[in-house]
Amino acid sequence: MIFKYLYNFAVFWFQNTTMRTIIPFLFSLLIQFILNAQTEARHTVYFETDKDVLTEEEQKKLDKFITGIATERIMSIALSGHTDSDADNEYNLALSQRRVDNVTKHFVQRAGITSDISSNYFGEDQPVEANTSASGKQNNRRVDIVVSFKPTLLIPPKLEEKITEKEITGDTILRYPKGTLVILPKIDVINNPTCLSLVEFTSGEDVRSSDLTTMSSDGMPLISAGMFDIKMCDESKCVTVLVPVRTVCGQTLPFSQWDAQPNGSWQETTGRPMPIREIAGQNYYEMKKCGSGKINCDVRIGRQGKRKRIPKTRIRLKNGYQLGQVHISSDEPLTRGMPLRKTKRKAVFYRFCPCSDIFLYVEAKNKQGETKIIDFTPLNDFDKREAFGKCKSNEVVKKILFFKIREKTMYRKYIVRKSDFGEN
Repeated sequence: MIFKYLYNFAVFWFQNTTMRTIIPFLFSLLIQFILNAQTEARHTVYFETDKDVLTEEEQKKLDKFITGIATERIMSIALSGHTDSDADNEYNLALSQRRVDNVTKHFVQRAGITSDISSNYFGEDQPVEANTSASGKQNNRRVDIVVSFKPTLLIPPKLEEKITEKEITGDTILRYPKGTLVILPKIDVINNPTCLSLVEFTSGEDVRSSDLTTMSSDGMPLISAGMFDIKMCDESKCVTVLVPVRTVCGQTLPFSQWDAQPNGSWQETTGRPMPIREIAGQNYYEMKKCGSGKINCDVRIGRQGKRKRIPKTRIRLKNGYQLGQVHISSDEPLTRGMPLRKTKRKAVFYRFCPCSDIFLYVEAKNKQGETKIIDFTPLNDFDKREAFGKCKSNEVVKKILFFKIREKTMYRKYIVRKSDFGEN
């Protein structure tokens, strides 16, 4: 791969430059290829029982990890804290937060980075092994670090003199950390390599940590294959965005391109399914974008004009709380929905049958006027009405006379109580 890459550029530059330029160009290109090959780096810090301070050994390992990454290429850092199951949920959640805070401080001190760091705390909810043995518990007492790097630029180094379109033709492919490809003319990238920036939102965690939703401009819920925030210094330029084809709960859906509206909703661009393009044996959805803005690879949940036929789920607060913002989100399908309608104590959402956990975000005011927040907690952790519903699994949770009540991936009604806000 690398030899073919170098050969192609060597032939091009031999035809367009003097011999004096070729050798230093190939050498710098090789260095760039090596430096830019990495798109993501991961590291895990482990902790002693009921401790949030890094041991000397773990500090050395973390320092070695930091010195081995190209800090100037860092785009974002995500940390997630975890514990074993020895204490109660509330204690473990606070312990996982302290662990993340200490790792963040150490990372910032050593790497000198203060921005683009996100933190999540899961307590005992996301073990990597069962908490039935000492080794399993040891592996669960951890902070996971994921460092994402700026995209690999498959282009030659920028020359001192600007190149004209007569001297170079063709396209350049930019490969971003989460698999997105952007195609644009080589001349634009060489003359102004910092003119384009793109942020990928391709997972539930990406979407939940942003202000993006998956709702159409007419209030219908959408399923996304990826959302993208594009910024260009030249608004007259156009790019092609290629999104890896994804299945939703084992199904291939007719995704189409949508553009962001001022109110945060999405408007379908063409009304036609996006073309699929193959590159290096992988299929991609193909989107076009001119100038800056947000684009989305989406498909509707239910058909337009068929609102009454889509089942609905209700989120209800107990007395004493007044409902503010409320969202539900899932990883598969990739969604972050807003309510169809909302009152002081109830929100109604279109129901879909996910094949992953659904998360609930709630802001509400109590009788004292204090704002209480439930920050994307698994929806099925709340009190629910188990009877009826279409999103059934094969697992039977209870029997009532001759009727079997099966577990559902999404129920028709959930009750949010004072204890869910951490109040007695």
